Amino acid sequence: MILDKSYSAKVLLFGEYTIINGGQALAMPCHKYSGRFIESPKSNLIPYFEYLKSIKGYDRDRIDAAISSGLSFDATIPLGYGMGSSGAVTAAAFDHFYLEKPSGLPELKTLLGQSENFFHGNSSGLDPLTIYLDKALVVQADHIEVLSDIVIGDRFALIDSGQTRNTKALVTYYLQQLQDPDFSSAVVHLNTLNEQAIDALILNNNNLKSIMAQISHLQFEKFQHMIPDSIAGIWKSGLDSDNYYVKLSGAGGGGYFLVYGNYEMIEDVVVL
Repeated sequence: MILDKSYSAKVLLFGEYTIINGGQALAMPCHKYSGRFIESPKSNLIPYFEYLKSIKGYDRDRIDAAISSGLSFDATIPLGYGMGSSGAVTAAAFDHFYLEKPSGLPELKTLLGQSENFFHGNSSGLDPLTIYLDKALVVQADHIEVLSDIVIGDRFALIDSGQTRNTKALVTYYLQQLQDPDFSSAVVHLNTLNEQAIDALILNNNNLKSIMAQISHLQFEKFQHMIPDSIAGIWKSGLDSDNYYVKLSGAGGGGYFLVYGNYEMIEDVVVL
């Protein structure tokens, strides 16, 4: 087994929540953080490894040997921050233990989602697929496009909210809010803006700034439940000044948030 191979974190640039309703999303690796397998006195992954043995295609003997050797996952990826900590573990385990890997991306995404269900209950597979391929991906339902030459420069950065998130609870809240016609209409609009932002980023045109401003405004108005107090003031200052725009990165509620534009006045940002 190769133990020196590392698996990067991931960031969801566009598509938070709307992906649940079949909307388009863009995810990409974040090489600021990563993780890899190490041998330790006792594995910290025994329950997960036992779960993987129940999925057809995983090499049970190899997994048993990994448990005996104390195989663990050592990572710098922050937990509960929406950076794909469980996706990195899933990608690493799939890479090492799955025997006959499919070549089709939809099937690969499904298998990785099934493998990540241990952590989230119902995974889309997008996080581990992005990390496994180490490529930026545009996903909409079963249509998956690999982006080989996307360039984001230093336009995007991450802001630390200083608290973790509970993605499952936030998604439950979101699904409840969809019963409100006003909120549901805003989600439809957000999905359109996400698609426009993805196109603008891929084409590297000048429309992205105005689209980001619209996304930031919409989310600040309609997704207040997902914006902690530690971020709300920074978010509003960006909208008021038009210097930068903050948006959710994944579920929100905690962890990292995305910022776009002239964010130099914000302390402790992590440039993507």
